[in-house]
Amino acid sequence: MVTEIYDLGIVKDEQLKFAVIVSKFDDKFVYAKHKKRDTWEIPGGHRELNEEINLTAERELKEETGAINFKITPVCDYSVKREGQDKDYGRVYYAQIEELGELPDFEIGEIGLFDYLPEKLTYPEIQPIILKWVMKYRAEDEWFTIEKIDNETYAISEYGHWEKVHSYLLIGKNKALLIDTGLGIGNIRNEVEKLTNLPIIVITTHVHWDHIGGHCLFDTIYVYKNEVDWLRNGIGIPINVIKKNIMEKPFNKKLPIEFNIDNYKIYRGEPKRILNDNDIIDIGQRKLRIIHTPGHSPGHICIFEEERGYLYTGDLIYRGTLYAFYPTTDPVLFKKSVDKISELKGIARLLPAHNDINISITLMYDIKKAFKDIEDKNMLKQGSGIFDFDEFRIKI
Repeated sequence: MVTEIYDLGIVKDEQLKFAVIVSKFDDKFVYAKHKKRDTWEIPGGHRELNEEINLTAERELKEETGAINFKITPVCDYSVKREGQDKDYGRVYYAQIEELGELPDFEIGEIGLFDYLPEKLTYPEIQPIILKWVMKYRAEDEWFTIEKIDNETYAISEYGHWEKVHSYLLIGKNKALLIDTGLGIGNIRNEVEKLTNLPIIVITTHVHWDHIGGHCLFDTIYVYKNEVDWLRNGIGIPINVIKKNIMEKPFNKKLPIEFNIDNYKIYRGEPKRILNDNDIIDIGQRKLRIIHTPGHSPGHICIFEEERGYLYTGDLIYRGTLYAFYPTTDPVLFKKSVDKISELKGIARLLPAHNDINISITLMYDIKKAFKDIEDKNMLKQGSGIFDFDEFRIKI
């Protein structure tokens, strides 16, 4: 038996006789067991006469898993050649199941949830190949990019969005610390759990929507005292404005199949700990110092790991446009905060929340000088406009 995989569009529609649906529910792969077999198979089945192939996939998924609410997308086509027979062609789909109902009384007796492949397969020559290709497809379209800073430190980045957001995972001996949770477009907890099984503390650099998007996925949230009310009650920006901001520019990666902008919500909740300036967070053989750096927002913080020399700068320092023109920003405080962190000793690396992750420490001093130049011109006040420099802009 020979199984071949084809890109979509190569196999003619009339040749497609089967639909196979690799699906996940609750982050587990869904497999079906026929009433007359003791083996597992990927849900799927025959295309009925004059049936559109995408409808075949939807029907088979419902009949073989009891799926009620799901998103499904085609991945590739395939063929199976058995000895002495012509090739049979089918289409492979990936489905994210949000809700399972009662299993219909058809051919399938039960479903099972597995991390990958079950041991006993109905079609062991076919199913591993199909699953491998779906996994490859999913990997190529992964929303998050994991970038290793060192063996216990990772950036979890969202390059598919125009803001190019970075969250950071720091793994200690006893706990792990996640600095921000990103946009909320993909499930950042799944990425974190690929890297550690330690309890997670989330530290919020500031309560803007692009930094708290995944807060709802975690139980232990820390926030600076000046933004506790924002975390509890919201920042006061209408949700339709935030949604428009998310969708403002085209995405350069495929959105996660489970994402729906209509369902997008901003986290509100009670912090487990309220932070103060110079607080120390100890996660076991790693200590982080909280540095209050208002200006971009009232409770904005940077986080300094003195032993490694890592300074996590949030929205205070990065390559791109620095914002101090919103009503809740303060350009004078922004300048003071840049001055404050530029006096820190032992900085080995700056780790920003946006855009290029590899920035020079000299960028911080360039930004410091730029704010001083603006101040000297008596323009360090809102409404002064946009100031262009080599690697950054300041919008006041």
